[in-house]
Amino acid sequence: MTQFKIFHSRFILIALLLSTWGCVTTSTKAGGPTGKTSPSLPSKPAVTDAPPFENDSQARAYYYFLDGEIHEKENSWNEAVDAYKNAIQNDPKAPVLLQKLATLYLRLGDFQNAIRTCEDAHKIDSKNVPILMMLAGLYAGARDYQKAIGLYRKIIEIDPKEDQTYLYLGTIFTETGKPEEAIKIFKELLKIEPESALGLVSLGTAYFRAGLFSEAEVYFRKLVSLRPTYVRGLEGLAITLQGQGRYDESIEIYKKIMEYEGEDSRLRDILGRLYIMKNALPDALEQYKKFSEFEPENVNVHLKIGLIHLEMKEYQKALDELMLFLASEPENLKAHYYIGAIYEAMGKKEEALQKFLFIVEKEPQNPDYRWTAARMYEKMDLGQKAQEILEEGVRLEPENDLYYFYLGLLKSKAKEYEKAETFLKKAADLKPNKPQHHYNLGGVYERLKKFDEAVASMQKVLSMDPDNPAANNFIGYMWAEQNKNLDQALAHVKKALEVEPENGYYLDSLAWIYYRMGKLEDALREIDKAAEISEPDPVIFHHRGVIQFGMKKYGAALESWQKALSLHEESPSEDIDTADLKEKIQKAAEALKATQRP
Repeated sequence: MTQFKIFHSRFILIALLLSTWGCVTTSTKAGGPTGKTSPSLPSKPAVTDAPPFENDSQARAYYYFLDGEIHEKENSWNEAVDAYKNAIQNDPKAPVLLQKLATLYLRLGDFQNAIRTCEDAHKIDSKNVPILMMLAGLYAGARDYQKAIGLYRKIIEIDPKEDQTYLYLGTIFTETGKPEEAIKIFKELLKIEPESALGLVSLGTAYFRAGLFSEAEVYFRKLVSLRPTYVRGLEGLAITLQGQGRYDESIEIYKKIMEYEGEDSRLRDILGRLYIMKNALPDALEQYKKFSEFEPENVNVHLKIGLIHLEMKEYQKALDELMLFLASEPENLKAHYYIGAIYEAMGKKEEALQKFLFIVEKEPQNPDYRWTAARMYEKMDLGQKAQEILEEGVRLEPENDLYYFYLGLLKSKAKEYEKAETFLKKAADLKPNKPQHHYNLGGVYERLKKFDEAVASMQKVLSMDPDNPAANNFIGYMWAEQNKNLDQALAHVKKALEVEPENGYYLDSLAWIYYRMGKLEDALREIDKAAEISEPDPVIFHHRGVIQFGMKKYGAALESWQKALSLHEESPSEDIDTADLKEKIQKAAEALKATQRP
């Protein structure tokens, strides 16, 4: 009975609406003298029932159109689709019907039919802006960006004041890695609406994606000045400042957002990460503890707190937090790995090894996990076991370059350089586009005194990563050692220092190049700086002594060489020749004594 009432009320509504349209049909049945009657009303009409307008296709189309709208209001989308299809059969040239049908297909997730139907509507009315907007949106959703871009540009030609079009078009350019094009579009939007919040945030975002942080900051600041509590603008500004390394300013903005938004675990997480970036680990810890108070059921925060304690070398606290996390996530292999790392840092080698072997057992084809276990074996003087666990990986995945790479590192550390060369060459052959393979192979060549091959390997690294500071320094130092190509060597080392200006080893290379060039004052300045900022290193003090001796500073040279020998005896370096160093110490002592004679 209820269903009958629904159908009956729907039909009465349609009949009333149609009567206002003034539609009647001519009947051949007996009626009045005029032969005209009102349409007869079926007691239980359905969508498939023939409407009372048998000779008027537009009337039938309108009937089905209205029936479709009623179904839409009742969220009966499939029935609405059938109704609109019937309407289109009766009036195939009505773009509004096709647009309605396309909208329903979209709601139902039938994107192909939505696009096809919208394309049909566009063919009928090629300048209908709502249809163009819908079709462009469908193309964008299907990642057919070229078609979407073409339609959005067409809409701008038809209606250049339609601000939404600029937003959609610019966003496509931003998301497809064309921020320069996006910038042009958003600037056009701001000519129409200079204070458009979405326009300003979109332009700021496009500049950020282009790596133009200063320009991005300008537009985010303008937006914040217009709308001080607009969170999207504040977050955009904070992220832009973060991109410039201005962490303190970024932090203050996020704190302001929290004042507006209230306690928010997402913002606590962001603040925690920012404090980590600026190496303010106690402050980061405070943020994650507040996070934990706000969301005590969130176990992931224990992992983050544990890792901060690990970084702070608070190993027992780190272990406690990670165990709490592991209690809820017992199969989380990263947690097992970090617990192994904590055991290793605490000197519990056997416990660390068991954790690392556990994760290898769970993921036997993960080369990084195998390398972790191999490294632990090597620390325990179980080199054969270390090799075996990596070779087992080779048997499982013979074409995986990482197993050969790690075997090369293992052999290099054991000073078995010929074997290391074989493994690293295999890794580089399998994956020639990985700079680390060529870099480590170059280091092995240097140990084997294959200097030309060493430089060639580093040049391959630079062909893939021109600013790689380690490779640039390596080439510069190698040439300085050989006393050749000194101008090029200087350029390489200076490039390395542009990336890492406080790297003591790069400063040592720079000093050594200046020494080879005969620029002793420059050499002494740089080697003194290197000795000051680096961990005590026998090679740096050896070079310092050579430079000082060359400047006839015999007492200083003697002290530097004695320091170099002491460091070398504590931790032997392959780059120090003990006999040669002792001979230099003797020579400096004699030279100093000669200067002290009356």
